[in-house]
Amino acid sequence: MAPTRTGTGIRFITFDCYDTLVAYSAGKAAAIRAVVMDKGGDAMAADRVLAAAEARERALQAAPDFKVLHAVLNESLAAALNENGFAYAAADGARVLQAVRDARPFDDVAPVLTRLRTRYKTAILSNSEPAVMAENLARLGVPFDQVVLAAEVGAYKPDHRMFAALLARCGCAKDEIVHVAQGFYHDIMPGHALGLRRIWINRTGKPGDAAYAPYEELPDLTGVPEILGM
Repeated sequence: MAPTRTGTGIRFITFDCYDTLVAYSAGKAAAIRAVVMDKGGDAMAADRVLAAAEARERALQAAPDFKVLHAVLNESLAAALNENGFAYAAADGARVLQAVRDARPFDDVAPVLTRLRTRYKTAILSNSEPAVMAENLARLGVPFDQVVLAAEVGAYKPDHRMFAALLARCGCAKDEIVHVAQGFYHDIMPGHALGLRRIWINRTGKPGDAAYAPYEELPDLTGVPEILGM
């Protein structure tokens, strides 16, 4: 969707963290593949385990019985390995969790965040937990005014309670924030239902969905200041 509006009246620019600011999926996938290979699996087996783990992760995050991120990752990996004939060990879960902790920031992130903070406050809304996010924030190296995590809310995006908590923490009305995110399912879709202005960071070139328009689309964060009239 073409960027058309400026940042007039906006107080906060809010961000998803994983795959928007740091390379969550790539790091996690590499760790899962390495676990499978170390157990004697081949590339096809690694693909199967990765797909199964991702599907189980999403299902667990949507379940009514809330579990924090590290528990979700451990349970997802254990189930995916077992389904594909591999034994799970606690060290496997620790390896994947460490990959999430170590997720590298994308190169465009720090310069854009630094520029945005000259005019706006910034916040993170993430399906994470405090101990993990602390390391992600340290690697980002740019401060945020607010950080709202699933572990604090007891729900995962796309649950609307996450966005309600974000607005409450920022002390903003919905028309006073712009939410910037890579996740279409987790952020762009619920943001549409809630009437939030959204910028979709489409790093992988996936097709969008006009049913959830209007939203603005960029390949990375570089163009965000221009959209906001900076």
